[in-house]
Amino acid sequence: MQAEIDRRFILCRHADPQAPAPAGNFQAILIRSNTKLPKALVQQISSIRMVATCGVSYDNLLLAYSAAF
Repeated sequence: MQAEIDRRFILCRHADPQAPAPAGNFQAILIRSNTKLPKALVQQISSIRMVATCGVSYDNLLLAYSAAF
């Protein structure tokens, strides 16, 4: 799956979700299911259109906030 993502998209790896968002015009955030996605990080990326998780759960996604995309 990672190879296909790497092939189809231009990636910016952001290892620390607590750190400020990287500069750029990003349309999606892809996280692992064990990574908590801070609301502050999503708010810093005004161009975001989609948040997705690689895993079987979406407990760490901000569903109520994400509906506003």
